[in-house]
Order: sequence, then structure tokens, then C-alpha cells
Amino acid sequence: MNKKNQILKENLFSLMKRKKVSPAKLCRDLSLNKSTFHNYLNGVTPQGVESLVRLSMYFNLSLDELLFQDSKKIIHRYQIDEDYYLTITYFERKK
Repeated sequence: MNKKNQILKENLFSLMKRKKVSPAKLCRDLSLNKSTFHNYLNGVTPQGVESLVRLSMYFNLSLDELLFQDSKKIIHRYQIDEDYYLTITYFERKK
């Protein structure tokens, strides 16, 4: 499994836990194919961008944040206006 798939997998589990939503409910809410979504949860490379866009909108994240950033480090996200968000994250200092 490549790093991008691992980050997506970990982010989806973390975000579902934070939002208290099951995979079944998430698939219903977003009209996602269950097998496609379970592939994401198993680290299979996503095909196409449409479902990823829906997931990022559902969790109020950019695609970049969903695919490449550790969502556990996103503390809060503020909507400034229709197009802009402020994301507060924390970083660990290397010793």
C-alpha cells in the first residue's frame, strides 16, 4: 500500500469516528458505492475523483487535506466566507 492510500485510509477511519458516522450511513448520505468505499478503507487506490470530492465536502476538508495530511492533526476548521477556510493544525516538534 502506498503512502497516499495509507493516509486516506487512516483519515477516513479517524473522520468517521470524529463525526460518529458508520461506513453504511456515510455511503447512504453520499450515494457512494459500498464496495468502492470499502476499497478506500482497505487501502486500494481510488479510481476517479468524484467520490473523493464528495468525501472531502462531507468532512469539510480540501482534497489535499483528505489525501495528504493527517486529519488527526486538524484541530478546527473555520469558514471565512463561501470560498475560504482557515484550518488550525498542530505539529509535533522533532527532538
